[in-house]
Amino acid sequence: MFSNSTIERLPRYYRILRDLLQNGIFRVSSSDLSKKIGVSPSLVRNDLKEYQGSSIRGYGYNVKDLYKDISLRLGVGDGFRVIILGGNESVYSSLSELLGGRGLISEGHILSDAEIVVSDIALILDGYDMTDSTVELLEKMKCRCIWNMSFEDISATIPVYNLPIGDIIMMMCAEIRNKNEV
Repeated sequence: MFSNSTIERLPRYYRILRDLLQNGIFRVSSSDLSKKIGVSPSLVRNDLKEYQGSSIRGYGYNVKDLYKDISLRLGVGDGFRVIILGGNESVYSSLSELLGGRGLISEGHILSDAEIVVSDIALILDGYDMTDSTVELLEKMKCRCIWNMSFEDISATIPVYNLPIGDIIMMMCAEIRNKNEV
């Protein structure tokens, strides 16, 4: 069983391991991974203790096996269906390409509640005209998770990630400003 903080780091391991494979690197130490992830080598070993079959003490992790194991854990290739609510065609196209690269299936570009279809995940973009019944409709359609990128926080009986892109950009700006003030 993984901790929430480990689960939050798994996509970073996935990206780094994919890059290593693309560059022909098939073994990696916890020390090298820690530098790329930005955590201690002991935390890397703790995060990946469930994958001990991918590691040989003193020799490192088998990148291909670890990548495969983490891909399975993340559900890459499980074919989860995603709908994108709002945005323009360009945004939809970009997101669909990103999702497809993670093994997700884009089920459609939704512009109104009347178009909502069955999906596993719903991405709500800023500018989508949410009604009081939007979340209820998603739940009724058996949606299992929502990433809400709009500026209006929502709650539901299913997991909701209220992470507006604009808020993330403002946090980055504040971080830069705080470092410049030191």
